[in-house]
Amino acid sequence: MKKIYFISPILLMNACSNSDANLTIKNKPVQMANPASVNCINKGGKLEMRTDKDGGTYGVCIFKNGKECEEWAFFRNECKDE
Repeated sequence: MKKIYFISPILLMNACSNSDANLTIKNKPVQMANPASVNCINKGGKLEMRTDKDGGTYGVCIFKNGKECEEWAFFRNECKDE
């Protein structure tokens, strides 16, 4: 009978333990839209990604009339879509 009293608290503690303690949470990085790209599309342009001579990429906003403008220049109102 004494064995039952000894084992019961151990079983009870084990049952109440947090079984999820060994789980790891994998956070996904937050992906935010590029405001210059969104601006281009919202104003009727088509966004095209290009590669420069150094291998870097940049966006070009192409308008319905065929005019092109670098997306950040358009965002800063340095060029017009007309």
